Amino acid sequence: PVISRLSEALRVLSSLGAPKFVPLDAVCKSVAVSAKTSPAAVPSQPVSRGRKRITVGCDCCGLLSAWVALVALLTSCLVQLVFISDIDPAVRRFVQEQYEPTRVWTDARHRDNSSVNTPRVDVYTAGFPCQPFSSAGGRRGFDDDRSNVFFSCVDYVEEKRPDLFILENVTGLLTHDSGRSLEFVTNTLEAIGNGAYDVVRHVLNTEDF
Repeated sequence: PVISRLSEALRVLSSLGAPKFVPLDAVCKSVAVSAKTSPAAVPSQPVSRGRKRITVGCDCCGLLSAWVALVALLTSCLVQLVFISDIDPAVRRFVQEQYEPTRVWTDARHRDNSSVNTPRVDVYTAGFPCQPFSSAGGRRGFDDDRSNVFFSCVDYVEEKRPDLFILENVTGLLTHDSGRSLEFVTNTLEAIGNGAYDVVRHVLNTEDF
C-alpha cells in the first residue's frame, strides 16, 4: 500500500510538471492526501481477542514499507508499531499522522539502547543509509559518517535482542570495496551475542512484490 501510494504521488507530481527529483516533503504531503482520501490506504487490523500481538520497531523508517509489509503478511496477528526513527522531519510527520507509532526518535544514533525507556520489540527493521555504498552517494563506505548508523542498529540488536531483525541496503553493498564491506557487515551481525542469530542474506527485486 505505501509503495502504491508513493507511485501515485509521483505520478501526480509528474503530471503537474514537477522535476524528476522532488523534495521528499512534497512527496509525503501528496501521499498523505492519498491516504486520507482512500479508506484502504492505511493497513486495517481488526481487533479480536486471542490474536497474537507482534511488536515492531523501525529505524531509518522511510515511508514505513517494512511495517506495512509485515501487517499484510501477518494477517492472523496484531502488529503493533512501537517505535520509529528517521532524520527527515517530513517522514516523521507522515508516519506519525498515518501510523501513530508509540515512540519517535529523530536519530537512532542519539538513543540509549540500554535504557529501560527504549522498548524491546519482537521484530526490528532498519534501512541504514545507503549513500556510503551507492554509486549516487560517493561510495565512501565506512569512511562516510552516515555509515555509523549501522553500528547503532547493531547496538539495538545487541542490547534488546529482538526475535528477528531485518536490515536493508542497496545492492552496491555487495560489491563495495571488493566485497569486504559486506563481509564486515555480515561478520559484525554474526558476532552479536556470540552467535545468537542465524544471519542470512538475500537480494530482492521490488518489481517482484
